Amino acid sequence: MSVTLGAVIERYIEKKTGTTWKSKSAAQSTSGVLRAFLASVITIHGVDPDIEEIDDVLVIAAVKARWENHGSTGTYSVNWGRVKTFLNWAGKRGYKLQDLDGFLDEKNPVKPNVPKQFITREENGKAIANELEKGNFRDAYLFDFLFEAHRRISEVLSMQVKHVDLRPQGGKPYGFYLYHRHKTAEGALETITLQEREAEILKAWLEMYEQMLGRKPHGDDYLFPARYAIGKSIPGERREYQLVPERRIAKHVHLFRKAYEAVGVWQRWKNSHANRRGGMEEAFLEFEERKIPDAIGKVMARSGHSTRDVAFGYLNRDANKMRSDEAYFQIRRGIPQEPAEEISEENSDTIPLVGNTSSNVVDFSSRLRARA
Repeated sequence: MSVTLGAVIERYIEKKTGTTWKSKSAAQSTSGVLRAFLASVITIHGVDPDIEEIDDVLVIAAVKARWENHGSTGTYSVNWGRVKTFLNWAGKRGYKLQDLDGFLDEKNPVKPNVPKQFITREENGKAIANELEKGNFRDAYLFDFLFEAHRRISEVLSMQVKHVDLRPQGGKPYGFYLYHRHKTAEGALETITLQEREAEILKAWLEMYEQMLGRKPHGDDYLFPARYAIGKSIPGERREYQLVPERRIAKHVHLFRKAYEAVGVWQRWKNSHANRRGGMEEAFLEFEERKIPDAIGKVMARSGHSTRDVAFGYLNRDANKMRSDEAYFQIRRGIPQEPAEEISEENSDTIPLVGNTSSNVVDFSSRLRARA
C-alpha cells in the first residue's frame, strides 16, 4: 500500500507529541521542521511524493534547500538530525523507503562553534536608558527584568499580570511570580521567589502599565503585552504607542536588535539570549565573589537549566575556561567590590546581588511620578 510522506509525518507528530516531545514548544519546533522539510520535497519533486519515492539524493537536496549550511548557526545540523530521526522511525515501523542507507549512515553535520554573546549590565543599562527617553517603557522594563531574572524570553512573554504577587509572605519577603518553563510540560506553573531588584522592576512597571492603560491591568492581561504605534513616525519626535493587553508580543528579536544597535552595543546574535546569559553571568560571578555556597546551583534554580554541565556550558565555564572571570569584571559597570562575606546556605535564596540596589528604570519612573 502506498502512503504519502506527509501522512507519515503527521503520524509521527501525533505519536511523539506529549511523549518524546513533552512541551508545547518542543512539539511546535520539531513538527515545524518536518513540515518545512516536506514542503521542500514537494517543491523539488513537483508533487506530494509517495514514501517509496524518497531517496538519499532527494532528502539531502530538500534539507539543504530549506536550511542553508552557512556555518554560523546550528540550525542546519539540528534540523538535519531531526529529519534523520524521523526517517529512522519511519523505516523501523515498516513504511517502505527507497535506499536511504547513505543518508542514515552519514554523520550529522558538526554544529559550528559560534561564540556565545553576553550583554553586560552596563550595555543593558545604556539600552534601557535610551528606550525610556524615547518613551518605550514596555521594552525598557522588559530588558531590565529579563537581565535580573535570567528567564527565557518566551517564558516572560507568556506571563500574565495574575502571575505576579508582590505581597510579602513567609519565606518570600518580596513576593513571587509564576511561569511556564519553556522546555518542560506546560501544564503546571512553576513558582520563583522574587529578589528585591526584580520586585522593584515589576512594581515600577505595573505602575507605569496602569498609567499607560488608564486603568488597572486585569489579571488575564499579558505582563508585557503587544502594542501598536500611534500616528506616523516623525524624525526627532518621540513615538507614541498603544498597548494591547490581551495580546502577547509575537516577534521580539527586532526589539533587542534595534535597542542595542541604537546605543552601539549590538553584534550578530546579541539579542534576548545574550541578555539572559549576561544576567546569569553577572549573578554567578557575584555569588562566587561573596562566597555564597553552590553558586552555580543558585543560578540553575532560577534559570531553569536541568544539569550543572549545561549551566556551566551556558556560561562558558568549561574545562578550557574560555573566558576569564577577571576580564569580565573589567567590562562591568565599575561596581566597587565589597569585601567578601560568608553567607549561610539557608539564607542565600533572597540575597540582593552586589550593585543591584539601583536602576535606571526605577529611578526614571520615580522622576516621572514626582513630576505628575
